[in-house]
Amino acid sequence: INRNHYLRFVFPQTLEILQKAGMNADHSLGYRTRIGYRCGTGFPYSLYNLTNESMTDIVEHPLVIMDQCLLKIALNQKVNIKDVHDAFIDANKYLTLISYNFHNSIFDYAEMRGMDIRRTYNEIVR
Repeated sequence: INRNHYLRFVFPQTLEILQKAGMNADHSLGYRTRIGYRCGTGFPYSLYNLTNESMTDIVEHPLVIMDQCLLKIALNQKVNIKDVHDAFIDANKYLTLISYNFHNSIFDYAEMRGMDIRRTYNEIVR
Protein backbone atom coordinates (compact mmCIF):
# COMPACT_ATOMS: atom_id res chain seq x y z
CA ILE A 1 0.00 0.00 0.00
CA ASN A 2 1.35 3.41 -0.94
CA ARG A 3 0.62 6.97 0.23
CA ASN A 4 2.54 9.54 -1.74
CA HIS A 5 2.23 13.32 -1.74
CA TYR A 6 0.26 13.97 -4.92
CA LEU A 7 2.74 16.57 -6.14
CA ARG A 8 5.29 13.78 -6.37
CA PHE A 9 2.94 11.48 -8.31
CA VAL A 10 4.16 11.66 -11.91
CA PHE A 11 2.36 9.66 -14.59
CA PRO A 12 3.42 7.10 -15.78
CA GLN A 13 6.75 6.95 -13.90
CA THR A 14 5.22 6.64 -10.44
CA LEU A 15 2.90 3.87 -11.64
CA GLU A 16 5.85 1.92 -12.99
CA ILE A 17 7.86 2.40 -9.78
CA LEU A 18 4.92 1.28 -7.65
CA GLN A 19 4.36 -1.79 -9.82
CA LYS A 20 8.04 -2.77 -9.65
CA ALA A 21 7.88 -2.41 -5.86
CA GLY A 22 4.89 -4.77 -5.74
CA MET A 23 2.38 -2.16 -4.57
CA ASN A 24 -1.25 -2.88 -5.34
CA ALA A 25 -2.99 0.07 -3.68
CA ASP A 26 -2.39 3.82 -3.62
CA HIS A 27 -3.97 6.57 -1.50
CA SER A 28 -2.26 9.60 -3.04
CA LEU A 29 -4.55 11.41 -5.43
CA GLY A 30 -6.40 14.28 -3.83
CA TYR A 31 -6.33 18.05 -3.48
CA ARG A 32 -3.79 19.88 -1.34
CA THR A 33 -5.78 23.10 -1.03
CA ARG A 34 -9.42 22.03 -1.21
CA ILE A 35 -11.72 19.17 -0.34
CA GLY A 36 -13.44 17.24 -3.09
CA TYR A 37 -13.11 14.64 -5.79
CA ARG A 38 -9.86 15.28 -7.66
CA CYS A 39 -10.36 11.93 -9.39
CA GLY A 40 -14.03 12.57 -10.10
CA THR A 41 -15.02 9.95 -7.53
CA GLY A 42 -14.33 8.73 -4.02
CA PHE A 43 -14.68 5.09 -5.04
CA PRO A 44 -11.56 2.97 -5.62
CA TYR A 45 -10.61 2.25 -9.24
CA SER A 46 -7.73 0.66 -11.15
CA LEU A 47 -5.08 3.05 -12.43
CA TYR A 48 -4.37 3.07 -16.16
CA ASN A 49 -0.96 3.48 -17.77
CA LEU A 50 -1.47 5.66 -20.84
CA THR A 51 2.05 5.05 -22.13
CA ASN A 52 1.57 1.28 -22.24
CA GLU A 53 -2.18 1.51 -22.94
CA SER A 54 -2.82 -0.99 -20.16
CA MET A 55 -4.53 -1.36 -16.80
CA THR A 56 -2.22 -1.59 -13.82
CA ASP A 57 -2.60 -3.82 -10.79
CA ILE A 58 -2.75 -0.70 -8.64
CA VAL A 59 -6.10 0.31 -7.16
CA GLU A 60 -6.39 4.02 -6.40
CA HIS A 61 -8.30 5.01 -3.26
CA PRO A 62 -8.89 8.74 -3.85
CA LEU A 63 -8.16 11.18 -1.05
CA VAL A 64 -11.26 13.35 -0.61
CA ILE A 65 -10.77 15.32 2.62
CA MET A 66 -7.50 16.49 4.13
CA ASP A 67 -7.57 18.20 7.52
CA GLN A 68 -5.40 21.13 6.49
CA CYS A 69 -7.86 21.91 3.69
CA LEU A 70 -10.78 21.92 6.13
CA LEU A 71 -8.82 24.22 8.41
CA LYS A 72 -7.82 26.59 5.62
CA ILE A 73 -11.39 26.87 4.31
CA ALA A 74 -12.75 27.46 7.83
CA LEU A 75 -10.17 30.18 8.50
CA ASN A 76 -10.75 31.91 5.15
CA GLN A 77 -14.54 31.84 5.52
CA LYS A 78 -14.40 32.56 9.27
CA VAL A 79 -16.62 29.58 10.07
CA ASN A 80 -16.37 26.48 12.24
CA ILE A 81 -14.25 23.68 10.76
CA LYS A 82 -16.98 21.13 11.55
CA ASP A 83 -19.51 23.22 9.61
CA VAL A 84 -17.25 23.07 6.53
CA HIS A 85 -16.92 19.31 6.95
CA ASP A 86 -20.63 18.70 7.55
CA ALA A 87 -21.69 20.84 4.57
CA PHE A 88 -19.49 18.74 2.28
CA ILE A 89 -20.76 15.47 3.76
CA ASP A 90 -24.40 16.61 3.55
CA ALA A 91 -23.92 17.38 -0.16
CA ASN A 92 -22.76 13.78 -0.79
CA LYS A 93 -26.17 12.71 -2.05
CA TYR A 94 -24.78 9.65 -3.91
CA LEU A 95 -23.03 8.32 -0.79
CA THR A 96 -19.62 8.32 -2.43
CA LEU A 97 -16.85 6.94 -0.23
CA ILE A 98 -14.97 9.62 1.67
CA SER A 99 -11.27 9.06 2.39
CA TYR A 100 -9.58 11.29 4.98
CA ASN A 101 -6.00 12.33 5.64
CA PHE A 102 -5.42 13.58 9.18
CA HIS A 103 -2.03 14.93 10.25
CA ASN A 104 -0.75 14.71 13.81
CA SER A 105 1.23 17.89 13.16
CA ILE A 106 -1.82 20.13 12.67
CA PHE A 107 -2.91 20.35 16.32
CA ASP A 108 -0.57 23.23 17.26
CA TYR A 109 -1.33 25.12 14.04
CA ALA A 110 -5.07 24.86 14.69
CA GLU A 111 -4.79 25.71 18.39
CA MET A 112 -2.79 28.88 17.64
CA ARG A 113 -5.74 29.95 15.49
CA GLY A 114 -8.32 29.26 18.19
CA MET A 115 -9.60 25.95 16.80
CA ASP A 116 -9.97 22.78 18.84
CA ILE A 117 -9.22 20.27 16.13
CA ARG A 118 -9.08 17.35 18.59
CA ARG A 119 -12.75 17.94 19.45
CA THR A 120 -13.57 18.28 15.75
CA TYR A 121 -11.86 14.93 14.99
CA ASN A 122 -13.85 13.25 17.76
CA GLU A 123 -17.11 14.70 16.44
CA ILE A 124 -16.35 13.61 12.86
CA VAL A 125 -15.58 9.99 13.74
CA ARG A 126 -18.71 9.52 15.82
